[in-house]
Amino acid sequence: MKYKIFLLILVFLFSVSCSKVAPKEEQNTSQQNNAQVAEVEKQKNELEEKKKQLEAQEEELKKKEMELEMQQKEAKLKTELERIKAEKARLEAERKKLESEKREAANVKKAEKEEAKRKEKLEVEEQKKKEKAKRERKIVVPEGTNLIVSLMDRLSTAENEAGDRFKAVLDKSIKLKNGYKIPVKTPVVGKIVRCVPSGKVSGVAQMSVRLTKIKIRGKWYEIRTNTIRMNAKKTTKKDAAIIGGSSALGAIIGGIVGGKKGAGLGALIAGGTGTAVVLNTKGKEIELPVETEFKFELRDDLVIKK
Repeated sequence: MKYKIFLLILVFLFSVSCSKVAPKEEQNTSQQNNAQVAEVEKQKNELEEKKKQLEAQEEELKKKEMELEMQQKEAKLKTELERIKAEKARLEAERKKLESEKREAANVKKAEKEEAKRKEKLEVEEQKKKEKAKRERKIVVPEGTNLIVSLMDRLSTAENEAGDRFKAVLDKSIKLKNGYKIPVKTPVVGKIVRCVPSGKVSGVAQMSVRLTKIKIRGKWYEIRTNTIRMNAKKTTKKDAAIIGGSSALGAIIGGIVGGKKGAGLGALIAGGTGTAVVLNTKGKEIELPVETEFKFELRDDLVIKK
């Protein structure tokens, strides 16, 4: 466009110069006119050539501008592509990070669960150990265990009364399942539950006894046993005694009830709850000397602390 304007200016200047030619010049020779025409034609051709060159240059510039624009667009696109790639890489790294954190959280949660299970297992084991230790600290003499004792005090319906306490000792050791043994001579305490002298109830003396305490390792324990009931009864044999009952251990005691181990014959006076034991002592009172043996039975478990 600039080249066209420059060409028009030259034409205009040429026209102006032609209009100012003096009349004298019109009278120049044809040679001079021809030379001028040739010169003008030459200039015109040069101008046309320059115009073409300018147009070619302009076209070249346009191409370069377009190429530059394309390069700029390509650079912009490349920059945008690089930015997109960087953003994609950042997002991928973020995704991997989140997945790693998720796995780590899952592992932590799994570890916490395993730790909780381990602690729970340890607590259960500890509880079992405590319970075992607690059980081991205790010795249980089960209900139904027989206690064979011999009196340390003399008992008589003539001299004792209901509520009196008496002393005795184990005549036979008690062996338990865990290997523990309650030894012979272990002290026990009994109680006279009923004591009726001869002559008050149709002339028949009555006595009922049971055990209430036992001393183990220096400590007294309350116990509950069956009650052994004894009734004096007259017989044709003056010095005979019969001991019996539904669950009693029967025996015949010769002579007056006295002497070692009960009437001197080692007879065992025994019975369950409600057992009747019939005893004759010269048709008078019930006399139970020292070392008279009884067989009692526990009615409840006896728990002994170690």
